[in-house]
Amino acid sequence: MRIAIQNPHWLHLTDSLKIHDYGVEFIRLFKPLIYLSRADYRPQLARFLAAKGLDVDEFEVIYTVPTLNRRADILMCLNGFPHIPPHEPVRLFAGLKIYHVMDYMIDTALVRDALVNGAVDYVMGYAAHDRYDPFFRSIFRMFAGRVIGVPFGFHPRFAVTAPFGARRNKCVAVGAVHPLCDPSIAKSRQRELAAFYSHEPWLHKFAHLLTEPAVGLQDIVDAAAPVRPEAKSTGADWDAALNAYRLFVPAESLLHFAPASAFAGPATGAVMVCSDHACFRDLGFIDGVNCIMHRECDLADFRRKVESCIASPECLYTIHAEGTRFVRERYSHEAVAQALYADIDAIWTARSHQPDTEIVPSDHISALTTAGYRLSPP
Repeated sequence: MRIAIQNPHWLHLTDSLKIHDYGVEFIRLFKPLIYLSRADYRPQLARFLAAKGLDVDEFEVIYTVPTLNRRADILMCLNGFPHIPPHEPVRLFAGLKIYHVMDYMIDTALVRDALVNGAVDYVMGYAAHDRYDPFFRSIFRMFAGRVIGVPFGFHPRFAVTAPFGARRNKCVAVGAVHPLCDPSIAKSRQRELAAFYSHEPWLHKFAHLLTEPAVGLQDIVDAAAPVRPEAKSTGADWDAALNAYRLFVPAESLLHFAPASAFAGPATGAVMVCSDHACFRDLGFIDGVNCIMHRECDLADFRRKVESCIASPECLYTIHAEGTRFVRERYSHEAVAQALYADIDAIWTARSHQPDTEIVPSDHISALTTAGYRLSPP
């Protein structure tokens, strides 16, 4: 199985928070071929790799599609935005094509059309969007059963720097909270999302509710989550905020995927308080074991669960210890890269044995199932 990665140097432009650095670890671990759609990208590639401690001369770099067809079995692109030239699918590549949809709620129809016109076989996403997100299913029906969930994982800068007992015995809400249509992006680029969720004013519905004064949760929740357009989260201060509190609440959205803070939080030793949605359960999060779960969008249940844990410091410490261990072992960027490679290998192996059979990623033996963590059924 020979994998090529398309224009990976663009990751540093689209990922200022380094939440996709599993891509760098994938390159470091598996030394794929690198396909550059333009020869003059090589200096940028060299700088990108050097910044990550890698040497461009360690890699075979390909510049033409005929050579790509001779040398590679699989072409993957981690950059998202497949409707933009550097990330466009290479239609004339004869092998298996796997492209990341990333923020598919922006320019949705253009993203879909680029993937279809480029004859992409599988897509990667922040989660198994075809299972969790009705909006994704409504637009990307042709990729049902062909989504590889790639969780964010956490960057090494997220570490435990404060003893659990010294932290505030309270929740902190982290991550950006904004209306259904991100006010920093033209509404015309979000028309499909606006039409689908026309009845919902907020994309981060529950996160917005938590910090509303009228809800009255100030005694158990502090807000570190900025509300756009007044402020925009850069994630720069997450590690400090997360190390200051015993519990945190990630900014869940209507699109149902575990946001980056779901991994950064436990990695810093904070206990995650999240909904009991399958997008968390399927990652191996278990209520009362390595996190705290409440009924989705249920403020009363949220308060009951949080107050119970705050009043039981020994129980909360046990959850903290297991949650930190679980995430740091299973969701480092290196671990995410290894799981992604295993998923691709499973698809390739199955297709090689049964070339006319479509392989569903959720049927694969994943890193979580082999590690003994239960997964919810589709």
